[in-house]
Amino acid sequence: MVREVVANHFLNGEARGGRFLITDRRLGFRPHRFNVQLSTWSIRHDEIESVRHEGERLLVIGVRGAAKPEWLVVSDAAALEHEVAALAQPVSDSIGAASNASAV
Repeated sequence: MVREVVANHFLNGEARGGRFLITDRRLGFRPHRFNVQLSTWSIRHDEIESVRHEGERLLVIGVRGAAKPEWLVVSDAAALEHEVAALAQPVSDSIGAASNASAV
């Protein structure tokens, strides 16, 4: 576990309270028991297409192949944006380097 922060994750119109989990391999959300929808959510770092923050607290994570991004409300979205982007960056760089090498 790299980091765990209190967060809300939006799923089908419900802002579920719980924990946003950052590991060396995945991002995840574990809702607390007071939510209606209790399913967990997670993605591998190589599935992250984009990361941005809107305002101080909204973190938006674009997932490859998904029609809509994942939305999380956290205490410091800007700091988490940089942390998540840094974890996803090596994967993006290696994919880009491999495709550039094959083009030559």
